[in-house]
Amino acid sequence: MLVPRAEGATPYRLLISPFRPGQKTGFADTRLALVIIVDLDKPLPIKAQTLVDIFDMTPAEARVALQIAEGLTAIEVASSLGMSHGTVRTHLKRVFSKVGVTNQTRLAVEIHKLVT
Repeated sequence: MLVPRAEGATPYRLLISPFRPGQKTGFADTRLALVIIVDLDKPLPIKAQTLVDIFDMTPAEARVALQIAEGLTAIEVASSLGMSHGTVRTHLKRVFSKVGVTNQTRLAVEIHKLVT
């Protein structure tokens, strides 16, 4: 979801996913959502090589993972990197396995944890 900003500024991108905490948080019976706000004007201060080193990703997988963490959709990543959508999906499946997540929002969270 894109959220407009002041004229001339790139919209914020929101990544929203249901949140089911794996540990007790005091919100046991509450429905929660995880919201990540991405400022597309400020790229993540992390390099693909860092993901290669930490998660044993291939360089291509790391490029895909970073763009997903920056708020792009799989189709946008495919266009940006000159890959087919199927290739991006294949890379994402491998990335999910290496990072230990099951969706793009959780992947973004894990990558953002590396820079906070």
